[in-house]
Amino acid sequence: MFRRQFQFKQTNASNAVYNIGDIVINQGRAYECKKITSSTPLQDEKSWRFTGLLETFKGTNPPVKPVANQLWLSDSGTLYIWYGDQDGFQWVQI
Repeated sequence: MFRRQFQFKQTNASNAVYNIGDIVINQGRAYECKKITSSTPLQDEKSWRFTGLLETFKGTNPPVKPVANQLWLSDSGTLYIWYGDQDGFQWVQI
């Protein structure tokens, strides 16, 4: 079973292929593969099942398609949470 950061290519430069039950981490979120695919969870949501948040996303820009309560640590060291209230969701500095 594959359990690590999502990757597009294998070490031999061939496309990475994921099988049913494989677990990958993509932008701090864990996904389980529901059908054989070489697409990312963000490219082909039907092939993946979101299983939860694993780690704080770190990067210059926030993660694509954040989920409620997801954390983002910017390159400047500022920590944010994707928070929802009556006005909708937004990044809130912690």
